[in-house]
Amino acid sequence: MKLFNNLNYAILNNKILYSSFNRYFNSFNFSPMYNHIIKYDIYRHSLVNYKNFYEYKNREDIFLFFRWLVGFVDGDGSFGILKNSKYYTFTFEITIHKDEYIYLQYLNVALGLNQKIYIKKHMSGKYTLVQYFIRDKHNLFYKILYIFDIYPLYTKKRFDYYIWRHLFLLSLNDNISKKVLNNVINSTLKDPLISYNKYYHVPVYTVKPDEIDLYWFIGFIEAEGSFSILNNNRLESVRLEFSVTQRKESLPLMDAIINYLNNLKPIPSCPFSDIRLNSNYYEKKNGVGKVYLKGIDTIYYILIPHLNQGNWYFRKKIDYKLWSLLAEIFIKGLHYTLPGNKLFKQIIVCINSRRYFENNPLPDSNLINIVQNMKPLFNLQYTFEYNTRLYSQNRYWNKKIIIGVFLYDKDKNIIKWFKSLKDISLELNIPIRTIRNYIRDNKLYNNQYYFSRSLLK
Repeated sequence: MKLFNNLNYAILNNKILYSSFNRYFNSFNFSPMYNHIIKYDIYRHSLVNYKNFYEYKNREDIFLFFRWLVGFVDGDGSFGILKNSKYYTFTFEITIHKDEYIYLQYLNVALGLNQKIYIKKHMSGKYTLVQYFIRDKHNLFYKILYIFDIYPLYTKKRFDYYIWRHLFLLSLNDNISKKVLNNVINSTLKDPLISYNKYYHVPVYTVKPDEIDLYWFIGFIEAEGSFSILNNNRLESVRLEFSVTQRKESLPLMDAIINYLNNLKPIPSCPFSDIRLNSNYYEKKNGVGKVYLKGIDTIYYILIPHLNQGNWYFRKKIDYKLWSLLAEIFIKGLHYTLPGNKLFKQIIVCINSRRYFENNPLPDSNLINIVQNMKPLFNLQYTFEYNTRLYSQNRYWNKKIIIGVFLYDKDKNIIKWFKSLKDISLELNIPIRTIRNYIRDNKLYNNQYYFSRSLLK
């Protein structure tokens, strides 16, 4: 272990800069993927850009990948200390569903490693898992410590990593006997106030608003995120939901994520000037909390354009792409057309836990091209909710019906659509009769607003 004893590393701004970094870690092995790994069809590969793993254009891209990896590990990674008969072994591991085996192969390439990937049954016996292990001290020191010292974790694993790192560095010291080292590790792991890899007496780290960034967030989504389709049995009530989950002990992180999401801005082409994300927190009975947001307009004009700016590396990108495609179908009203409805039904049977790698094929690429080239059925100047109600009632009565109220500024730019006179009256604290009169006369109210039952030309 003298290799480690002779290392010089300096602490600068709380970041560990290893002197041997250039020698051992500066060059990745970006060799092409082996042909025997490629088992799936070309279209499926086109959805996930596997080139992200080994074609980094510059050094900044490598560090963005590290930031993604830290976010993913915050969700699905762990730092293990395994006890054998005479000594302890330190490990870094990621455990995921067997369908993601191929992605762990690419992670191997991105880290310049050739680690064995283990296959095991989940404790429930219902499905199979794959585990990615790094246990040799050389790679733990030069690669894992390097990444996680520079890019910190935000969940309970932040504290676990500090304990793991401290004990791991002790194990590299040849001046400490095995007996003393084992006693130190054993007493540390048994200390109830430390609660290593447990969820009681958890130290809380308050994540600052500016610490959440896009690449960490995408990594965390790929581990703990979900892109859901609600009420898919009725077209009039179908909705999309995005959520991330974490144990309630990480509530400060969930608050930071809510703040991060709610401060995102819509794209310039968004027709609604006051649209904002409104994410919420919900705590389940099993001690797991969920940050979620709904609303197809906000998802389409704010969340999706933001997430499109980053790189996705694991299977979740396929879920995200299909879910984004559904948002486009819904916002344009194409789920009411035969091709759009067919594509909608193909997507809901192969997204999320419905494992498309096993039995369910991805949607027909030709059908996707047909639907994406169709003209919108909905008026994109209206909200999705207004369009849905208008279309369903027009279809029922076989005539055009105007419902709800549009709110405009004094320059006749649309601000918001309300379901009813009552809703707009409550929000603006203006009597319903007054609003009705101003709609009838088409007059500017208080030099601020116009009210209308339809779009103003």
